[in-house]
Amino acid sequence: MLFIKYRDFIKSTFYVPLVLTLLTFSVAAAETTTFTYEVIPGDNLTFIANRFGITVKSLQTTNKLTSDVLSIGQELRFINAFQKTSPKKIQWNHACPQTGKILRPFGKYKDKNILMARTGTDLSCPVGSKVKAPATAVVRYIGPLDGFGTVLILEHFDGFTTIYSPMDEATMKVQEGSAINKGQLLGKTAQPVLENSPPYLHIELRKDQIAIKPNALHP
Repeated sequence: MLFIKYRDFIKSTFYVPLVLTLLTFSVAAAETTTFTYEVIPGDNLTFIANRFGITVKSLQTTNKLTSDVLSIGQELRFINAFQKTSPKKIQWNHACPQTGKILRPFGKYKDKNILMARTGTDLSCPVGSKVKAPATAVVRYIGPLDGFGTVLILEHFDGFTTIYSPMDEATMKVQEGSAINKGQLLGKTAQPVLENSPPYLHIELRKDQIAIKPNALHP
């Protein structure tokens, strides 16, 4: 991953947003990726194709399907995702209803007279709280990042990306390359990474790599 080159040189939290931007950019700019989806009750090829912005024909071809009949639990693969424009505006769910007050808000702030930009929101959140997909998504990245702990990055329709940390990697129910439904359990929150901080969940919402207020993702 692109961010690996920079990690050893990042010694100040001043640069953490830059590192995460590099990571997100490298994920979004990745070459053709194959994703895996597990069929759930009520699914059919058209529903799945529409949900992930692909075509029924591509699903049939990639999986060498000779019938439209699907089985619950059947594993389907598809190449890329969200190549089509979303048919309607994304209706976001709250990623973690257990979150409480805002500890560190999104936006500009001063640290020792240096103007800095926080690219997400830190919300109070008990360790072990469940985090769920706020919308249909594919998992682009799960892994450690200095200053954030284990980071989870999801890609959604229309150039949207959501980011969560610190996640407890041992509790993750998804993996890189998973195609997931809205409301699907992702994993649980981990112990805080920031020194002297109460337990929290860091949430980011990005549109075409630009961080925007993530208010739609939390209560």
